[in-house]
Amino acid sequence: LPRRVPHDKGPLFMQPDLRVVVEGEVFEVHSAVLRFASPVFDSMLTANMAEALRKEVQLPDKSKEEFRVLMSCLQPLSMEQMTKERALFLSRWADEYQMDGLKAKCESQLVKHVGADAIGMLEHAISFNLKQLTKA
Repeated sequence: LPRRVPHDKGPLFMQPDLRVVVEGEVFEVHSAVLRFASPVFDSMLTANMAEALRKEVQLPDKSKEEFRVLMSCLQPLSMEQMTKERALFLSRWADEYQMDGLKAKCESQLVKHVGADAIGMLEHAISFNLKQLTKA
């Protein structure tokens, strides 16, 4: 028997409604998660855009492993650990897709590592508009 989910639990308990294709792999996700986190995805998924009509988003030149981590970090109540390595690649995603909340988390993590690689961190901060990291 199919598992029934109570109607009053909200959209995140429903079936995924969007396919995201990264490096040929199809991720079935809730569009609400992406729309809430990113005004870029929100615009892309409005009623008249091609992605909204097809219910599919192609992300060329992106890493499927990075997308998997991104989606995990965007889930409500995520306990995904933010490491320096994750903060480096997630800050690129956050800048491109205007995810200010994720950008702040990444920046907070990267500020902790400024002393170890000051020049590299400064270049990263400038490239992805991480203002607090630039000041550190």
